[in-house]
Amino acid sequence: MQNYTFKVKPMKKFILIIIAISIQALTFAQIPDFTMTDTKAEVYNLHNTLDSGKVVVIDFFSTTCGSCQLAMPEMESIWTDVLNRGDLGYIWAIETSYQTDSAVMAFFDEYPGSFPAFSVVEDDSVTNDSFGFHVPYTPYYYILAPNYKMYNVPSNQVRSLVEDLLGISGINEGSNHDFAVRLENGRISFNLPEHEGQISVELYDLTGRKIIEEQVNASNSFVDLRSTNATGIAILKIRTNQSTLHTTKLRLQ
Repeated sequence: MQNYTFKVKPMKKFILIIIAISIQALTFAQIPDFTMTDTKAEVYNLHNTLDSGKVVVIDFFSTTCGSCQLAMPEMESIWTDVLNRGDLGYIWAIETSYQTDSAVMAFFDEYPGSFPAFSVVEDDSVTNDSFGFHVPYTPYYYILAPNYKMYNVPSNQVRSLVEDLLGISGINEGSNHDFAVRLENGRISFNLPEHEGQISVELYDLTGRKIIEEQVNASNSFVDLRSTNATGIAILKIRTNQSTLHTTKLRLQ
């Protein structure tokens, strides 16, 4: 295994260890590692991020790419609603046409995005095929999982794959009743059907840890979360002793 070090401008250092092999066959020892500094001078390391259990979406884009501009609202939605702004993972947007930090920041101002973005100069870009990322056009997406598996997907599959990797897809069971779940000022409130006896409301984090459980009824249909200090994506279950009435996911503040 060889080490590759590239000359870069200040605050743009890439360190990479790689074995030449197809993306489909990449494993723990072969997935490329790199350290980058974004346009806001924040430093990120791939292996450290994956080892913390987070998913990384690498969004190769260009400031002059119309499709990249159109993709920004969906990427921002994934960043805020699914990845919880870094709590569960990251989107790292890497500009491929050698624009400056200021040009990349101007792009993110015009097409609003709050996830980390990176500019590159000369040959210090992980777009180089020798880094393991083949980028034939933009936007182009790679998703890196905490188990060190790498996926290349089109833009319309990024959200579903990220949710699958985080284990939060397919949890909106729905019901015949409109529960109208609302989260406001640290309280979850909802409409409950007329029902004999108590209804249990349970909230879990993505590891399966129960955050809170309370008994409610139609006249007292809310749960106060302020004492839990819970944040991030959570799973809400409304159930009786016999069955689960409703399951949905919430993004806690």
